[in-house]
Amino acid sequence: MKEVIILAKTRMKGAYCIGGMLSNGQPVRLLNSQGFNQDMSIVYKIGEVYSITYDTKPDCIPPHVEDIMVRTSNHKYSFPNDEALVDYLINKLSIKIWRGSIENLFDNKLEWTSNGSGYVSKYTKMPDNSAGFWISDKDLIRDDNDKKIRYRYADSQKLISFVGLQEPVDIIPAGTLIRVSLARWWTPNEAKEKRCYLQLSGWYDLAPEEDSGNSHILNITHNQAPRSQEPLQDFIMSRIHVGEKPQYNLISNNDHKTLEINTSSGLFTLNVDSSLHSQTHNLRELSPNLIVLTYINPKTKKALYILKGRG
Repeated sequence: MKEVIILAKTRMKGAYCIGGMLSNGQPVRLLNSQGFNQDMSIVYKIGEVYSITYDTKPDCIPPHVEDIMVRTSNHKYSFPNDEALVDYLINKLSIKIWRGSIENLFDNKLEWTSNGSGYVSKYTKMPDNSAGFWISDKDLIRDDNDKKIRYRYADSQKLISFVGLQEPVDIIPAGTLIRVSLARWWTPNEAKEKRCYLQLSGWYDLAPEEDSGNSHILNITHNQAPRSQEPLQDFIMSRIHVGEKPQYNLISNNDHKTLEINTSSGLFTLNVDSSLHSQTHNLRELSPNLIVLTYINPKTKKALYILKGRG
């Protein structure tokens, strides 16, 4: 029997893909005894440790070389929190971590589509494995489309689809330990080559934001511009998360609107370009205690506002 730490649990069409690591640092993907993904009733949770017996899956197709077929498993213990898990992975198991740019993932062997998706194919260099860890040098900013939860690597058009079970957050701060993986071989139709696409499996112990102090991050929206008939203040207030109902005052000046948000932690001011037509990725410091990040998707014109303030 060997011990395995559960490190990832992702959705795969009515089943779960379970990623883990043996006590010797070997990465594994825990299939059932027949060699298929685990069904939806599986109880594995991230941070749990099991004693397992298993067989290595024959005829693994690279890059998915981690597949094992679990015969028996017994829960032994659980890490108390993400911080303890990360400490064990880094300091005890000395896991390999890709650091810095998204380009460094899978040893720089990813290709990128015009839409910003990373992938490998039989025509590209093949990485040694299909899962690993990454500490990004930039924030990952949530940027969904109609069907998928996605994260954009800041200051770029590169995107990663999120397939984990964690509650999505609006920003994964730079410095966070992130789990990434390559999906199984897939093609939308037989006329196109099969590819393994980059995906985000999850994260551990979100890193604190730089200069956070008593900072508040208010997610104003990340999917749509306000409808023309929807009052801007209603649109914004419906998306604020501060654990209280702040008072607000909306000041309009032609196509520019200023929203003052008065909370128990201080008075914050959000400047909004209501036209939402220009392509912009704008970081502005409105005062020593306030920064507003505005990002508008150049294709969809969908907007993301993030208010960071210290009262």
